Amino acid sequence: REARWEPSEAKQLERAMKKFPQGYARRWEQIAALVGTHTAEECAFKSKEVLAQQARAGTGHVIKAKRLANREIQSPLTLRHESFTDVQVELSGDAARVDRLQKASGASQHAPAAAEASAAPAGGGWTKEEGLKLIRSLKAVPKDAPDRWARVAAEFPDRTAADCVKQYKLLMEKLKASKKK
Repeated sequence: REARWEPSEAKQLERAMKKFPQGYARRWEQIAALVGTHTAEECAFKSKEVLAQQARAGTGHVIKAKRLANREIQSPLTLRHESFTDVQVELSGDAARVDRLQKASGASQHAPAAAEASAAPAGGGWTKEEGLKLIRSLKAVPKDAPDRWARVAAEFPDRTAADCVKQYKLLMEKLKASKKK
């Protein structure tokens, strides 16, 4: 396993490793064929030594010190509006409406558009609050639950499972129509 390597063979190995970087199919067989005097296993074993020598010498694939800082996260993730603490950020249009709905209802990103679609009573007279409650109930009950709609309808004493399904479909149609605009 510990074969003798001539300096010219080591140089040939370095060239072959550059020509066939990590990710090549049958990489070590190709490198061994290019070196010509050692097996794939011997080339793989020697490559560790070659890479260590390159790292000590500062040649080869070495990450420069100025780029080392980019490998670590320096601060926690913040939202855009939280980043501007010294400036008053005024939202307008759709962004302001979504922000108001999220603050008012505490709902997720997709809920405000669906809740807005439920603002106008449709068919069975669903209120905006009932629309939000329907969305929260749907999120709480797993999609693969066999009695999902019955469990959702249980949150609405005066509604049936069919009413909930109908309102959900209406909300989704309105949401899709609003996204197309």
